[in-house]
Amino acid sequence: MSVNSIARSVVLTAALVSVHAMPAAAAGVEKMVSDCGAGTCDYDSAAIATPAGWVHDEFAERTMHMKVLVRDGQSFASTDVFILATVLPNLDDVSIADHVFRGQKYMRLQVPDLKIKALPDIARAKGKAGFLVYQYEKPNSTKRRFERIATTMEKDKDGNAFVVGISLTADSADALQAAEAAYLDILRRY
Repeated sequence: MSVNSIARSVVLTAALVSVHAMPAAAAGVEKMVSDCGAGTCDYDSAAIATPAGWVHDEFAERTMHMKVLVRDGQSFASTDVFILATVLPNLDDVSIADHVFRGQKYMRLQVPDLKIKALPDIARAKGKAGFLVYQYEKPNSTKRRFERIATTMEKDKDGNAFVVGISLTADSADALQAAEAAYLDILRRY
């Protein structure tokens, strides 16, 4: 898989949850530190549960500053299915629906034949904003053709507002279906 393909997937996923960039914690947002070459860089990250049979791709996480889960024994660069968790600051206090709409508008510019399907929302506990869930299909793509993105709002311990996007991306409908239970487990536990 080419670096351009990986970069395009990351950019499109991030665009679907906002115009800024940031990650979150397992049902929250946490501060992370990464080596940036000339020192360390702080960033926000989504703390998500790791389902059985899945592992963190630590190299991808350090490189992309987001959570990256792949099936045990695989890597982000070569897998046919993966889960990303991104966190973006909600500096302009825009609703979840508006963030999703902005991302979809941007994604349609990149993928004109994009198919978008709204899926049932997923509720969260303790009165937290639920997930808006959409499925995307890029009909003319053989890699990363299918993507489900669940978007919600979250606050960190200091009260800063964030948009959290948790995505499941797969090369085929079969791979997407096979990973759906793990993805739903992450969403239910967030």
